[in-house]
Amino acid sequence: MGLLGRAQQLNNRTLLGAFAALILLAALQILPIWSGDGVRQGVSLDPFATRLWILYTAALLIVLALLLQYTNDLTRLRALVYVVVAVGVGSAVFGIGRHLTYFVLPVPAGSTSAEASFGQFINRNHFALLMELSLGLVAGILVGGGTRTSHIPIYLTLTALLWTALVLSNSRGGIMSMVGQSIFLALIWNLRREPHRRLPDGRFSSRLKSLSHMRGTRALLTVGLVAIMAVGVVWVGGDPLRHRFEALPRELESETVSRDNSSRLSIWRATLNMIKDHPLAGVGFGAFATAFPRYHNASGRWTPEQAHNDYLELMASGGLPAVAIGIVILITVGRTGWRRFTAAVDPFRRATCLGALVGLFGLMIHSLVDFGLHITVNALVCISLIVIAIAPVSESKAATRQLNV
Repeated sequence: MGLLGRAQQLNNRTLLGAFAALILLAALQILPIWSGDGVRQGVSLDPFATRLWILYTAALLIVLALLLQYTNDLTRLRALVYVVVAVGVGSAVFGIGRHLTYFVLPVPAGSTSAEASFGQFINRNHFALLMELSLGLVAGILVGGGTRTSHIPIYLTLTALLWTALVLSNSRGGIMSMVGQSIFLALIWNLRREPHRRLPDGRFSSRLKSLSHMRGTRALLTVGLVAIMAVGVVWVGGDPLRHRFEALPRELESETVSRDNSSRLSIWRATLNMIKDHPLAGVGFGAFATAFPRYHNASGRWTPEQAHNDYLELMASGGLPAVAIGIVILITVGRTGWRRFTAAVDPFRRATCLGALVGLFGLMIHSLVDFGLHITVNALVCISLIVIAIAPVSESKAATRQLNV
């Protein structure tokens, strides 16, 4: 037990150290150095924006450290889970209400069109990311057996609300991420093998486990789940969603892009050129918007402030060192979260760990085409899911009591 505790502390320190290393890297970018012409300047092309990024990221790091420190028992874990679910469900209800009442969200002039907003966000994709994170957690609790049979209708209702809001947002990246989450959850459910461990009677997991031992049934349920989801997405999303997916091939053709705007493909191409020019140190965290215009072959009437791909933007901002730190973060969270999931004794702890991993997996997919983590509420929910997945929660009494969830 002592070795396990030390390993848990080491994993937490590795994660916190990786985030601290990102902040240190950003601080080095704003240090003035002597250039060839005698003018003192730093690596960052926008030192003020980099300073703001340092303060913002440091605040998030403090939140992560505090949650890891104090989410140490099932009661606190349950409270954190309920907060994440409440934020997601509340946002879903507001988004669905806006959609049904045709309420137009007032947005700053020139920032974005009202049609592109959904829920409390001026960008539908940011709303969809919040739904993915919350939906993954709720689905993990439901499928992972973290709730009593009598409470299944409640979790099914929450799942339906989150799913409906995500589809109505008409976010293509959100829907593709949700499909990826479903496949990821189905694979874990199919591949996961419990030791001969008795679960409390009356739990939903007992019924699932009885089915999961039949290979044909597992495959049939997985295919059925994906098919039902596809039909539901088409039915609920309707023509607006269909039109957005039909427009995708045209958006990927640079010849069809207006000089007043730019497609994701052209943004990614420009970002890659930026990376080629600054492969080692990057252009500075927070300085992407300042550096981008010189690589953006467009009229300049609309200039992207993000790369619409968090992985490319990370490398453009911090260079190869930032990529290395990002890989350390991904490996630490993934490996530690999986160990927590496989070693958990308490059904609720195991299910919430599964749900957090599913939510984070959706985030990884969506980050390929968007920048939802730049939004504070999404960043905080992401941090909460990381803590839910990897926090060393005490389960000393889990084997002798049932959880009333």
